[in-house]
Amino acid sequence: MRIVVAGLIALLWSAALAAQPPGPEQAALGRRLAAAGDFNAIVGAMGAAEVERIARETPDLSDAERARLREIGAATLAAGRARLLDTVGAIYARQFSLAELRAITAFLEGPAGRAYTGALPRLLPQIAAAMQGVDLAAEIRAAFCRETGKLCAAPAATH
Repeated sequence: MRIVVAGLIALLWSAALAAQPPGPEQAALGRRLAAAGDFNAIVGAMGAAEVERIARETPDLSDAERARLREIGAATLAAGRARLLDTVGAIYARQFSLAELRAITAFLEGPAGRAYTGALPRLLPQIAAAMQGVDLAAEIRAAFCRETGKLCAAPAATH
């Protein structure tokens, strides 16, 4: 009985510690991780592509208006990214221990990490192209069908 009570106390204590907001260093490292990591690189690449898509798909803009659209797009993306980085940084700070945050951030802010995240904007279009036509849900259904005889019919289109 004492072991059970001690186990429950330890469980409740660890849950209470996990619920505590991260300290200042942990919060700062979470924000640095968000800024240095994949998330920021992906949001930047996707945001820039979206601005270019809007500029390309709006043929009645003059060159000056298109340039202004790009300026407004860049400013809007910067403000949105700052908000998102704060939010994602807080999530990282709650998820990872201080030691983990230090190690991950050190990697991402070092030469190899910067090379990795710096390459993402160039790699993402290649990765997206490589994934064209990949339907993992269909592969899962087919594998399950082969084993069980169920889920063999393709699901109805949901439009």
